[in-house]
Amino acid sequence: RPKDEVLLMGGGWRVSGAQWVLVAVLLAVRVCEAMRANSLAQSVNLAGVVGSLGLLRRPGLCVPHVSCGVVADVDWSRLQSAGLRGVIFDKDNTLTAPYTDELHPAAAGAVEECLRVFGPSGVAILSNSAGGPDDKGYEEAARLESTLGIHVLRRQEKKPGGFNEVMHWFAAQDGGAGLVPAELAMVGDRLLTDVVFGNRHGLFTVHVQPLVGGQGDNLMAAGVRGVENRAIMPMLRALRASPPEHFALQGAGVMAAEKPPPSPEGGARGGGDREGGNTSASAVLGGLAQNNLFLRARRTGDSRGGSERGGGE
Repeated sequence: RPKDEVLLMGGGWRVSGAQWVLVAVLLAVRVCEAMRANSLAQSVNLAGVVGSLGLLRRPGLCVPHVSCGVVADVDWSRLQSAGLRGVIFDKDNTLTAPYTDELHPAAAGAVEECLRVFGPSGVAILSNSAGGPDDKGYEEAARLESTLGIHVLRRQEKKPGGFNEVMHWFAAQDGGAGLVPAELAMVGDRLLTDVVFGNRHGLFTVHVQPLVGGQGDNLMAAGVRGVENRAIMPMLRALRASPPEHFALQGAGVMAAEKPPPSPEGGARGGGDREGGNTSASAVLGGLAQNNLFLRARRTGDSRGGSERGGGE
């Protein structure tokens, strides 16, 4: 056997050294999150801890279909045209600053446009705080709904759990008959919760950078997010991990590029590439797939993901 591979006893499948390192990092992140939960009197995310072990065999669950700066980068009309029928947003650092209920200026226009395209019954929030098991009486969920005008999904598990409650709500909405998971998009700033949740259940996943970084965030949470972006991303790149297949990409003829750009620090910045005379709408940036087909045009010099149309800045 290659010296960097180990054959698990009884499993019949090989695990590379990079995969072991990835799982070690993932478990370290989960331990930090458990410590944070304890310090804030919150429940430990057991579903996330158990789910991390599954990434040993399927590291691609951490890889989103689209990676971009902020939600204002996403072209909601194109997602709908590709066959998607609904959108699920994370809350903290995706739509709002941490621990606040007001839309961040960089997300306001995007949320308005998303609601216009998919309608109020096609947009919801899935947060590990509001509407989750730590939200007693779902008071925070009700307050957030009143402020943002978006339904907050209630459930008894933290992401990446809680899938059944998500599907039940969307299926019960007008026009929700026959809805399948692949017709929903999950949008969030966390690889191990938002992206893993979506990919595990067959959703279309969009990874965004945090709106405010560590500003106003719990130090442990900011540190965990930093590990995801600075340690887990390079590991995914080393493993050449790819996201699960999704009809939206297949239908558009989009394939992930084989070679990443030389600088992973560029984030979701580049344009499509050409091969064999055909325009590819995908590039691999920092180990994550970015499909420009579903992103808005970016203004020259804009580094925070504002768009030319409905920028929401």
